[in-house]
Amino acid sequence: MNKRLFHRPARHDDNPEYKALLEEHPIHSQLREHLEAMWSQFRHLASDHCQSEFPRQTHRRFWEMYLCAALLDSGLCLEELPDDSPDARIRLPSGKSVWLEAIAADAGEIDNPNSVPPLSELPPGVVKVIALPEEQILLRITSAIASKIKQRAKRIQRNIVTNEDPYIIAVNAGNVPYAMASREPPIVLRAIFPIGHQYFTLNRFSHDITDSGWTFRSGIIKKPKIIASPALPTSACSGASRAPIPGQAEQGFRSKVSSCSGDAEQAFRACRAPIPVKPSRHSGEAEHPR
Repeated sequence: MNKRLFHRPARHDDNPEYKALLEEHPIHSQLREHLEAMWSQFRHLASDHCQSEFPRQTHRRFWEMYLCAALLDSGLCLEELPDDSPDARIRLPSGKSVWLEAIAADAGEIDNPNSVPPLSELPPGVVKVIALPEEQILLRITSAIASKIKQRAKRIQRNIVTNEDPYIIAVNAGNVPYAMASREPPIVLRAIFPIGHQYFTLNRFSHDITDSGWTFRSGIIKKPKIIASPALPTSACSGASRAPIPGQAEQGFRSKVSSCSGDAEQAFRACRAPIPVKPSRHSGEAEHPR
């Protein structure tokens, strides 16, 4: 694979991002140079079909390439792997393998009620307020994670990875509309911990807030609601989860979060704290979910 990443002109069925990157514009030219430099780092690690799929799966292949290039820039050594392996393997000084699997979530099919509706274009000066399609966003992220958990189980059966190996699923939600919206806790935490909606209890006489917390949400049922339809879990990293992924214990997760920013540590503490279940109504108090 000695070809450049942008080795051919755009075609009608290529990804819009790929077509845009090929436009003759100073900024786009700089982006192409940056991506070509990244490709030169990643090329020897890429799968045989990565380059050929880049024009049609631009975001997905970029995410895989970006992660590996970032790991290489940090001084880690990555090994070449067969095509049926995870996207990257880091060999620790102890000899233990750490696997990395990249996945880029998307909005889903337009005619699917579980997909995230596209962002609407508004004329200048027009402001539109809408309800955030939180459940659809969470379904796209949790579906991406669930697919990689299943793939990991198959690789364990084929002895590609072991059940004891640390296994990182890196999710990019850049192609999911509204996923970057400011939320507390962030959307990604709501996708892997059973965090529902925030609520508060208001004394209707004194107007004082007497209690607040988060409802418990173990999963989301896909639309349309069918009695036999199971809920898609939103608890991949909670203690209640049964997904056999090493490192789900609180101490293991805390050791990873502690190396990140203080904000991430605060978010971790908030979501690991007991989540109060929404209480029943009491005399003199009214509940107001937010």
